[in-house]
Amino acid sequence: MNRNELDPRPCALCGLGRGKRWFRASDFDSGKEPFDLVQCDQCRAAWINPMPGEQELGRYYESAYYGMGTEKFHPVVESLTRWAGRHRATELLKLAPKSSTRTRVLDIGCGRGNLLRSLAELGCECHGVEREDFPVAGDDSTIDYHLGPLTESTFMANSFDLVIIWHVLEHLYDPAETLERVKHWLKPGGALVVAVPNIGSRQARWFGASWFHLDVPRHLWHFSSESLDSRWQALGFEKVKDSGVSLEQNPYGFIQSVANRLLPGSPNALYRAIKSKSWLRLLLWSPFVALLLPLALLESVASAGASHGATIMHAVRKPA
Repeated sequence: MNRNELDPRPCALCGLGRGKRWFRASDFDSGKEPFDLVQCDQCRAAWINPMPGEQELGRYYESAYYGMGTEKFHPVVESLTRWAGRHRATELLKLAPKSSTRTRVLDIGCGRGNLLRSLAELGCECHGVEREDFPVAGDDSTIDYHLGPLTESTFMANSFDLVIIWHVLEHLYDPAETLERVKHWLKPGGALVVAVPNIGSRQARWFGASWFHLDVPRHLWHFSSESLDSRWQALGFEKVKDSGVSLEQNPYGFIQSVANRLLPGSPNALYRAIKSKSWLRLLLWSPFVALLLPLALLESVASAGASHGATIMHAVRKPA
C-alpha cells in the first residue's frame, strides 16, 4: 500500500472513511519489527495495517509486560501510581449516577486492579476484565475478575453505573464493537470513561515514530479527540467531561520520546530502567530527566490548554 493509496475497506471505527498510509514505526520493545500505520480520511483514527494476529500479538503480553506479583515498576514509581489511582478513583466515582445501592463498576483491561481496589474502598462493587493469560496475583475478594475475551462476557444489560476503559481501547481489535457492548451493559444515565493516547497531540506530531505513547504493536488503534467524538455521536452518548491533562502520562511521554529520538537503537530505555527496579539505573538517568522535566511540564500545560494533550480523557453518559 503506497502513501497515496486508500484502503478499499471502510474504517472499522466510523464505517465511513478509508485508511491512507500514515507512517511506519518499530515495535516498542526491541525497535526491530516494523509496522505500518494508516489513518482514516474521515474520523482521523489510525490503526496498524495489517493487524497482527493473536499469536503474534501474544508475544508482546508476556509476564514481563504486566510485572511480577503486585508490582510493575520501581517502588518509588509504584507509590506514585497508587496515589494517582486513589485520586482517580475518587474523581471517577463522582461521574457515576447517584444510587440507593452499591455503585457497580466495570473496568475493562483492569490490569493488577489498583484502580478497582481504590473504588472498592469507596464502597463500590467492582468487576474487572482482562486477557485470559493475565497473571492474577493472589486472591482479592474486593474484585470479581473476568478473564477471557470481552465477547465471552455475560454481563446483564443495564447492569453497571460506571464503566472504565483506561488506556485500553487502543489495545482492542474492534473498539467500535466494544463500545456497543458497553452501551448495552450501562444503566440508563450511567457513565463511561475512556482515556487514550492522543494522535492529534503536539507530541504525536513532533516525535512521530519515536513517540512513547505509540507503543506498537500493542496499540492496535490510535485515537484523536475528533475520532472519539464521532463515536459518541453515533452511539447517542452525551459528553459530560473531557481533559488533555495527565501528570502521570504526558510529561513522562515527552521525556521518553526525546530519549527515543536521541537513542534510536535503544527504544524506551528509561521505561525499562523504571521497570527494572534498579536504583543505579535510575540514578544514571536522573540528570537527563532533571534537564528535560521543566520543558516536559511546560509542554504538557501548554498543549493541554489547547486541547493537544498527549493523552485525552472523555467521560460520556448513556441517555436516561
